[in-house]
Amino acid sequence: MHAPIIVFTHKRLDHLKKLLISLKKNPECKTSKVYFFIDGPKDKRNKLNTKKIFYYLKSIKFFKSKKIVYRKKNLGSAKSILEGINYVSKKEKNFIVLEEDLIVSDEFLFFCNKTLKLYKNDQKIWHINCWIFENLDFSQKFFISTHMSCWGWATWSNRWLKLKKIKKKSIYLDVKRNFKEKFDYLNTGSYLSLILNYKGKIDTWAVYWYYTIFKNKGYAITPFKTLVVNRGFDFNSTNTKINYFSKSRIIKKTINYKIQKIKPSINNILLSKILKIYNSKNQILIILNKLKVFKESILR
Repeated sequence: MHAPIIVFTHKRLDHLKKLLISLKKNPECKTSKVYFFIDGPKDKRNKLNTKKIFYYLKSIKFFKSKKIVYRKKNLGSAKSILEGINYVSKKEKNFIVLEEDLIVSDEFLFFCNKTLKLYKNDQKIWHINCWIFENLDFSQKFFISTHMSCWGWATWSNRWLKLKKIKKKSIYLDVKRNFKEKFDYLNTGSYLSLILNYKGKIDTWAVYWYYTIFKNKGYAITPFKTLVVNRGFDFNSTNTKINYFSKSRIIKKTINYKIQKIKPSINNILLSKILKIYNSKNQILIILNKLKVFKESILR
């Protein structure tokens, strides 16, 4: 039995169909349970879209089993995802998480299931990434660092359940201590997201999961070749309208079914090389982020 899959959707049926078409190419689908969470409609027009999604999901038959949760009220992206994962984590030992605007590799489920099995008893590993900003030319299959991505990922319930509602006071103290350099390492924008959430200007969830991992000195696994791309950036997006990683692409036969466990420790030399590539590829994003952080520090 493979790890259950959680899919969050709301109103973009066209995106959801593309995700499921890509997911179907993973042979593990046939032996996987899936949980679909449809966030409730905001208005009558939105209700038509959510109903179409509900009936479409009822028709698909390529998973071992499925459960569809169709919410009557609109919770918003952050609350919908948090409540959905909390629900599944109380029933399952581990899980894989996807949102409607992603497209995955046909090796995506293999990588998630394999690494979930390899590191299930290793409490240093908290999170499994499947996205990376650029396909990197390294001989290994994956590396270990402190950074996390919420674009196609997996974890274990005993780690996730340590995520609790974080008090604003504790975040404020961390922001004052200026831990930005470490917190933003390969995660440009995470520090800004923490500030904006603290100020109530945005309402997101992933930065709190990252914050929980960071505060517990946990590690994450990341493949050197991306196994997922995000194609959902547009004016209908909840938070981000511009995709700074639009050139990301999935390469076939990336994992090639040869994954071995490596020691869960930080290789600073390797990470320095990756950071150098990241900085050279994402200069515009880094500059814009610095300007936004400066602006928020003035308004604090």
